[in-house]
Amino acid sequence: MAQFWTESSLDDLLATALPSVFDTGEVVVARRGSTREVRSVMLELTAPRARVSRSATRGRLFSALGELSWYLTGSADPAHIEYYIPGYSKLVKDFSGAYGPRLFGDAMDAQIETLIAALRENPTTRQAVAPILKVEDLRGSQSDVPCTCTLQFLARDNELHTVVFMRSNDIMKGLPHDVFAFTMIAEIIARSLDCSLGTYTHMVGSLHLYEVDTDLEEARAYLGEGLMAGREMPAMPPGDPWPSIRTFLAAEAALRQGRPVPDVSHLDKYWQELVTVLVGFAAWRKRDAAAMRDARARLAGTFYEVYFTDKQIELERTPGAQ
Repeated sequence: MAQFWTESSLDDLLATALPSVFDTGEVVVARRGSTREVRSVMLELTAPRARVSRSATRGRLFSALGELSWYLTGSADPAHIEYYIPGYSKLVKDFSGAYGPRLFGDAMDAQIETLIAALRENPTTRQAVAPILKVEDLRGSQSDVPCTCTLQFLARDNELHTVVFMRSNDIMKGLPHDVFAFTMIAEIIARSLDCSLGTYTHMVGSLHLYEVDTDLEEARAYLGEGLMAGREMPAMPPGDPWPSIRTFLAAEAALRQGRPVPDVSHLDKYWQELVTVLVGFAAWRKRDAAAMRDARARLAGTFYEVYFTDKQIELERTPGAQ
């Protein structure tokens, strides 16, 4: 039975959809284990900037921003994503289905660049579609078949609406990251076209929750936190975002590789704050409590400050932390 939910924040969507998966989902044994599944699901996010959970259990800002940076580089480098999500390689293995090369790669794989050009030429086109899943992915024994089939972007009345179709989506682990990355990409495209950000629609063939203890416990813990006050990320500044994106990615690479961070003082506050988020994450990885406190202080009162709380507490309780 098809199901449709529309909400104004990721937390509201999770709070609405998760009980349905948890309580009424059909048990389906998949390749990676037993799941509870609901099928033919459509989730509409009316305020796409409310793309990050404000909860303690699903507030995955650091890993989601790191995954977005991985996509934007057009690279399938495992070391990049492992820095943010340790153990990722055990699930993916060969990285043949990495999204970055398929969306931001070269030539025919520069799909986002191509569809921006198509939308500029014909703003009402229905062909601004970026396929991620390929026919060859479904043949043979590949271990990295993309869960995302297509991204479609529709410019209507100076708003850019996004429609994503997923063949499969893990509601606890995959969905929050996918919503973050795809709404950020949509906002980048909207800024490139000088239009506003419209709605985000996330369509899923199989929306599921794995029945392993850790996933079930996380689902219960999330629901136990109760309703979250929805809050939107700041709006991306108007104008061409690509020069700022290139500087942001240079800063990200420097932090990840332990090199001096390039000067970002010329960037808009929006991009400076995202770099500071990554500075804080790098400090957490190095167990440098003082540097993490400094990063948090620089983000005091912003949307991002709350995501430092648990990591700072964890770090300051760690023996030997600086």
